Amino acid sequence: MSAEHATASAKTGSHLRRPSGSGAWRVLATHTTDKAMHCATCAYILDSIGQWEALHGEQPTAADWDLAQALKENAAWRVLRYEETQRPWPSVTAVRNHFGTWNAAIAAAGFAPLAPGAGYQLPSTRRDVA
Repeated sequence: MSAEHATASAKTGSHLRRPSGSGAWRVLATHTTDKAMHCATCAYILDSIGQWEALHGEQPTAADWDLAQALKENAAWRVLRYEETQRPWPSVTAVRNHFGTWNAAIAAAGFAPLAPGAGYQLPSTRRDVA
């Protein structure tokens, strides 16, 4: 990350992510004290949860939107599913910053939060993995 981006990120609390194969940084979500921006970001997160469910038939789990954790858990199918949408999903950190917990965001989106570990399925049991 350039010094310019680091300075901007420190000032605004922006969450920056570099898309695969691109040198450009993209702002995914901004956590700020400005109430209007906070509400807009919360709406974006809630909309993203609903879109994930519409695409995949299940609510997202934190592991679905945390690619580093997915790779650590040897769940490459999660990374593939995330990247196949070619959409910038909110980061798990942004979700937790705005709602306090992942499950609070899931509940705010109108879903019943899953018990810890309930969302993980082995690739051989996934209906969207050949």
